[in-house]
Amino acid sequence: PWGDPDRFMMSNDNKVSGGWERSIGIYRTMTTHVVQARSVGQGSVLWFGPHATAGTCFIPLTARSSAVPVPYQTVDPKNLSRDSAYWAHRTVFNIAKIKYAYAMRDVRAVQAKFEAEGAALVASLDAASPPLGAAALNAAYAEHAARVLQAFWALPDQIVERYADGWLADGAPIGYPEGWLRAVGYMDGPPPPPQQPDPSQQQQQQQ
Repeated sequence: PWGDPDRFMMSNDNKVSGGWERSIGIYRTMTTHVVQARSVGQGSVLWFGPHATAGTCFIPLTARSSAVPVPYQTVDPKNLSRDSAYWAHRTVFNIAKIKYAYAMRDVRAVQAKFEAEGAALVASLDAASPPLGAAALNAAYAEHAARVLQAFWALPDQIVERYADGWLADGAPIGYPEGWLRAVGYMDGPPPPPQQPDPSQQQQQQQ
């Protein structure tokens, strides 16, 4: 009911034939990147995001830098690591599913904040005079990447704190969307309880 567009793969034991519509940004994506071709400043920019696009944050890496920030070098889908940006975004993405339509607002706010900071960082380094060398660029982008990692590891706790158990920040209940309630027959209420057998009839049957 929370607007989650993802549909997971079916198990091999599934007996129902059919198929899901394939979304553009599929949940099992390992990495996403956009190359911004430029001939100015530090040259072209690679905007890199680990895991699925919905839960990632694109960080900048430029042609004149010479190193990838350490958290972006660890991508092991079978072993969770707190040092891995991939796992930070994967964790956020999966935790957000408890109240997708709500929690993704929080995710998008953090994405927008740090992607704007990344763009501002590229612009400021482009304008440096004299131009910075690779070591200085590496340090600047590593510092930004570390801040992104820290913010996204903080997000799962914030999401659970805000939306756990159907409450909004432990205050008013969120409830369910009206369309979903109608679809599942909420207005009909639960079925009546089964009738209790008449004890006198039971005794007659036993005799």
